[in-house]
Amino acid sequence: MNKLYISFLSVIFSFSSSAQGVDTLPFRWLSGLIVLEGKVNGQSVDLIFDTGSNITVSTPSTDAFASIRVTKTVLPTRDASGKTTLLSRAIIKNLEIGSFTWKSIKGISAPNMPIMNCVPTLLLGQDVIRTLNWKFNFKTQQVYVSKQPWVAPSGNSVWAPKWFNNKPYVPVEHKGGTHAFLIDLGFTGIIEARDTVWKQENNPSIIFERKGITLHGFTDAYEEKLFVSDSLRIFQTISTQVPSSQEPATPKIGSGYFKKKVSYLVLNHKNNQIWMEDELVGFPEIQQSNCNVLWNNGQLFVAAKIKGTVDVEIGEEVVSVNGKTGADFPHLCAFSAWWEQQIPHHPLIILKSGKEIKVEVKTWKEWVKQ
Repeated sequence: MNKLYISFLSVIFSFSSSAQGVDTLPFRWLSGLIVLEGKVNGQSVDLIFDTGSNITVSTPSTDAFASIRVTKTVLPTRDASGKTTLLSRAIIKNLEIGSFTWKSIKGISAPNMPIMNCVPTLLLGQDVIRTLNWKFNFKTQQVYVSKQPWVAPSGNSVWAPKWFNNKPYVPVEHKGGTHAFLIDLGFTGIIEARDTVWKQENNPSIIFERKGITLHGFTDAYEEKLFVSDSLRIFQTISTQVPSSQEPATPKIGSGYFKKKVSYLVLNHKNNQIWMEDELVGFPEIQQSNCNVLWNNGQLFVAAKIKGTVDVEIGEEVVSVNGKTGADFPHLCAFSAWWEQQIPHHPLIILKSGKEIKVEVKTWKEWVKQ
């Protein structure tokens, strides 16, 4: 997902709530992202919860649907791939989430963000998120939202994040070194960092070649190393056998870590605290397919592969997957939801070249051992 960097930030808006207690709101998963429901200028929209973005982001289609005013002011922005462009300032007159209301939010409008062009969608950045306290229950897929801070259970390890560019960073220890990791719920992976963090990691690895999705659309193909880390100290707790990845990016802990590892994640912004509850001792096995497909403008293409396991090029056109073509899906989100259901059953991919690929699925540990 997008890793958004704004060269300067203006967070001036009014915020109010008639609620004195706690809102309990449902959320759902979309390709590993947390999605809430809300209203923008009175219109119902999906809200992607992204702690890795310092500012709220809309799209031209959402701007038109919800009457968001786009100004002539432009802001230089840089995404995770390092690409920089100018994006327009978007003024959101009114945002409602449950009983909470924000007025005159100054965000930006990004035209090429594929995951946000499915239905009217707003990406919630820290300019909104940080004004409240959030407690996510991953078992029931509910989030509890309050103006008042939560009380940490006795014995829980609590982080006091440090903020840079309006994003929360926390310490993670690995083989004697301590590193600042971004808590990024807009990153759908588990944990990733650059090679300087993993320099003492000698476990077997595989190379995953892929196209990513950023603020500016699909990236060019790039490689990342996947491996299982023996031990990481997170929240003063040792986590063992953690599926990890290496690429030249900001070290981050993604939604995949919290979804698999804990029952609750608490973002206690009023007291500048973050903690987890009901944490598993080990890390669950993660399934990984050796070939992935994405949808773009009615066409399917190979978006990722484990290098050396399948004879296909990244970006190669796909005619069908299990008999379905790109024309059978209205947008990327519909295809992605269907694709996730197919992966455990080893879907059959037919390429434009006529070649057939039967997708294999194994755990990370099984892939790195072969």
